[in-house]
Amino acid sequence: MAYITFKNPYPNEPEFLTPAVLKRAYGTVMDQMPERIENISSYMREMRGYVLTPDSPLSTFDELPAVLASLGRMVPIVGDDYVPPPPGQGPNRESMLEVGIPIERPDCETVDMISDASLLWGEAFRRIYPDAQWAIGAKPKSSIDFGYPLIIGIDKFRTQFNTRAMLYTATCRLLLGLENDKSISWLTNKWAYLLGFIEDPYPTPISEWEKRQRGLA
Repeated sequence: MAYITFKNPYPNEPEFLTPAVLKRAYGTVMDQMPERIENISSYMREMRGYVLTPDSPLSTFDELPAVLASLGRMVPIVGDDYVPPPPGQGPNRESMLEVGIPIERPDCETVDMISDASLLWGEAFRRIYPDAQWAIGAKPKSSIDFGYPLIIGIDKFRTQFNTRAMLYTATCRLLLGLENDKSISWLTNKWAYLLGFIEDPYPTPISEWEKRQRGLA
């Protein structure tokens, strides 16, 4: 059964759109958000028996990329200058997401699922941290955040938590047969720190050399 949701209100890549068009697209997604969340929540429950709502325990979100990957698919990007690799030599899938020039990409249905699920994740974050807010991604235009709905916190530098971009990467890696080294709950906790809500839950350990330099050992 195909996933059906609202039409994508972003008619082109954000960097080529005017501020007025972006503002309207952002407002449209915000207006549709409750129904979009209900759509993806109901679809995952019906198709995979996966129960996820904004009020679900944070640990439940760790399964989200795998569930989306099981429902989605990648399609090849074939341009006029595309040259098929020799037999047995496919693209370097590990580098695909690193350099941002994919050989394959998720189809439109998969992108819709990821987009709606990212709103669900964002709303769950706001339930945990009520001072968090939805906002439109700020400049520069080259930023992956630009123009899309994302979460901001209370830090003075207006750090932007882009649940859509992170869930897109996590899901695509699984579709490509790669692993994710960070779970959704890990990312949620880390971004709660980066947005100014909690102390760093995963501080970098101080080496013995640094302890001696600081006079701590």
